[in-house]
Amino acid sequence: MAARRELAEWAGPRLVDMAGSPEMIATEAGRAIGALVQDRGAQAVGRDLPFEVLDEFVAAGNASACARMARRLLNAGADRVALVPNPAGLRTTDSMVDQIRAAATLLHD
Repeated sequence: MAARRELAEWAGPRLVDMAGSPEMIATEAGRAIGALVQDRGAQAVGRDLPFEVLDEFVAAGNASACARMARRLLNAGADRVALVPNPAGLRTTDSMVDQIRAAATLLHD
């Protein structure tokens, strides 16, 4: 759970920065972020974005979970999906890159 909270703290502010953009308001989860920002303010939401909203935008977990998320986005019409190592947690850069490679390989299977 600690790694998930660190991910939310890292990704939340980035998603809040995009609130109101055409890409965000095109989705239910993006509109939810916009409503939270309106109600609670950007800083409060960025620090405490609900996991169910975060999960609509951020792939987290093992390579299989990340590949499923990327596949869901591609099947929903995304032109491309970026797999970026999350700096949260204690993983080395090499292990994060290996995880991304594994997820990308699963996407091609």
